[in-house]
Amino acid sequence: MMSISPIAGNASYYASQDNYYVLGSLGSRWMGEGAKMLGLSGQIKDTVLDQIKQGILPNGIQISRKVKGKETHRAGYDLTFSAPKSVSVLALIGGDQRFIEAHNAAVSVAMQEVEALSSARITKDKKTATVLTGNIVAALYHHDTSRDLDPQLHTHALVFNATHAEGKWRALASDTKMKTGFSETVMANQVALGKIYRHSLRHAVEKMGYKTHETGKNGLWEMEGVPVTPFSQRSQTLREAVENDASLRTRDIAVLNTRKAKVASDPLILVAEWKARLQETGFHLADFINRTKAYQQEKQTASRQEKQTVTHDIAQAINHAISLLSDSKIQFTYSDLLAKTVGQLPAEPGVFERVRQGIEAAIEQQRVIPLDKEKGIFTSDIHLLNELSLHQLAKTTLRENRVLSFPERAQVRERPYVDAYSVLAQDKPPVAILSGQGGAAVQRERIKDAVMMSLSQGREVKILAADRGSGAWLAQEKHLAGQVIARSQLTAELTLLPQSTLVIDQAEKLTLKETLLLLEKGQEQSVQLLFMNSEKRPGTGNALSVLKEAGVPHYQLYGSQPLATVVVSESDKRIRYEALASAYAEMKWAKTAVVTQVNGQREQAALTAAIRTQLKASGQLDKVDTTISVLQPVWLDSKSRHQRENYRAGMMMEHWDNEKKAMHRYQIDKVIDSSNTLRLISETGDVRAEKINKLDSSWSLFAQKK
Repeated sequence: MMSISPIAGNASYYASQDNYYVLGSLGSRWMGEGAKMLGLSGQIKDTVLDQIKQGILPNGIQISRKVKGKETHRAGYDLTFSAPKSVSVLALIGGDQRFIEAHNAAVSVAMQEVEALSSARITKDKKTATVLTGNIVAALYHHDTSRDLDPQLHTHALVFNATHAEGKWRALASDTKMKTGFSETVMANQVALGKIYRHSLRHAVEKMGYKTHETGKNGLWEMEGVPVTPFSQRSQTLREAVENDASLRTRDIAVLNTRKAKVASDPLILVAEWKARLQETGFHLADFINRTKAYQQEKQTASRQEKQTVTHDIAQAINHAISLLSDSKIQFTYSDLLAKTVGQLPAEPGVFERVRQGIEAAIEQQRVIPLDKEKGIFTSDIHLLNELSLHQLAKTTLRENRVLSFPERAQVRERPYVDAYSVLAQDKPPVAILSGQGGAAVQRERIKDAVMMSLSQGREVKILAADRGSGAWLAQEKHLAGQVIARSQLTAELTLLPQSTLVIDQAEKLTLKETLLLLEKGQEQSVQLLFMNSEKRPGTGNALSVLKEAGVPHYQLYGSQPLATVVVSESDKRIRYEALASAYAEMKWAKTAVVTQVNGQREQAALTAAIRTQLKASGQLDKVDTTISVLQPVWLDSKSRHQRENYRAGMMMEHWDNEKKAMHRYQIDKVIDSSNTLRLISETGDVRAEKINKLDSSWSLFAQKK
């Protein structure tokens, strides 16, 4: 994997003997075109590194600067590349030098891509822009042991805050607002850069004859048959600190928060301990190597039979990335577009340069439209067209559609209207927005009022739920049961009864595209659309604001009652959860409707466990646990279906054969970065390969859960 952090210390911090107990020293080296310009090569001298860290280059040029007497120069960035644990085990315990060479080569491949992202901020004619420079000054330190004294082959690639552009040395670009700077671009493409390192290393390891398998998302892998659990104390610490599906940014923070102080250990004693741990697993290195040789011969034969030519359509990947970003963001950065595009393509050298050329072509074709002079923030032609179409269609609907009443079908109201609904009932607008804060119960009552108002006018009513959970909650109200339709039904095939009313739950979450489709349906069938705005986080493009700008009437709702709240102050989370679980069990025993809530998967699991314990203790739950293996659907649309990051080894896929009217199930054996292909194995053991960018709606994806 690859992590990013600021450069932490001086030369002694990275060059200390404490960092490489086992092999004495794995060495250090300079890297980058910028380093060559400064005459830096070979082993790193501490004094030179410390000066560059302070912004003083070997040629005497100083790029550090002071603001109001305070030094503002940033040293640079530590990009740490860590080999899979199984590689570290065979390199450091097995003593196979080839793994160290493969790791170093893979780091070099990834760092060449990092160098391609280097940039500086240059001002001309009072205009400042971010310009690519293509050169860095990097110091690479190779270490072999983790802070938990486990074997861990890793390299600290220190990218110093210096680059050469237009005849002078400058600091690397930083742009926290437009996200066009070097650090922002590297951070946005952390996954892609990590994949390039892992793919290069994996290719070398498999070429040596070793079998590998994926162990997690973003291309994490290990060598088959090599025990890693006894040597993964650091990984266990991180698992306890963050959830399994945590983002790379969250994991990076956890790495810093959980790191131990460096401690020294005798190399001979340490290796002896490692070998003892390895022997306890029953692993025999000689037998493993013999099996590897047999596999290598088998693989070479299969490789000759399955060899194929791979082509990649950069333009198609960019189009998918633009469409994907347009569905989730009003505007996006250059780094966003670069990362989303690279994520669809094979992790191979030169991919960033090819994608950059493709993005420039997309800008010229106005597929993406710059929102700033530096071309750092963009919107898409898709978004602009949707916004313009929605604005125009809303105006047309208000002008041409009429809301009719049908007294012969009218139902008697159970209660008087609140003021907003009284006005709404008189105005009868074909499109309206009703806004008001409040919890789920309050929003359900407001939807009930909207339904009762429509029924009192003799109009049929349907409710479009925000999601499955909201739909189930609304359907619990007897006046709404049978009228709720799911958001998943919002497609071109959706049909609505003419002169009916559609109430849209949590309409602030709608995208421009969804809102446009609703207005099209409303205009075709003269359906009154009531957009219920609970004033939570707005959706992409904030469609309701576009409707307001088009003149759609807006009604404000007031009068919700606050919930009675009791605050219990207790610093120990375990005690808090036990108390909450006890109260839950008591209320459950008394047949009182009760719900507990907490944020985060890890916290939810902890609270659920506490509640189960209390329910077992009170005899409300059986004391024997049952674990069931299930397949959990992974939601994919036409765009996310082609994102390689969504697929991992071990996942299941189903394919509907429309000709034979049969469903076939496969397990993902391997995600092949180099060809952007899935290797699938059927239930009968048959193997097939599927291009990720060729998958269509006949394929479904599932994650295996317990």
